[in-house]
Amino acid sequence: TGTRNAARALGTPETFGTVAVGRRADLVLLSADPRVDLAHAQRPLGVMVRGRWWPRAALDARLAEIEARQAQ
Repeated sequence: TGTRNAARALGTPETFGTVAVGRRADLVLLSADPRVDLAHAQRPLGVMVRGRWWPRAALDARLAEIEARQAQ
């Protein structure tokens, strides 16, 4: 509902907000329901960005790269 309502608010419900064929593939995959405990959203299993899958290991590696650059 959070993504569907956000898409409606942005005026793009035909493109975003639900997972369906022909829609833009941006989503976060969680291991548990964040409605039960919001902490479940803190460590996603992976994300789909513009149709490209980023598993947890790739996310961790990218975050480490960003952190290393910031430390310089």
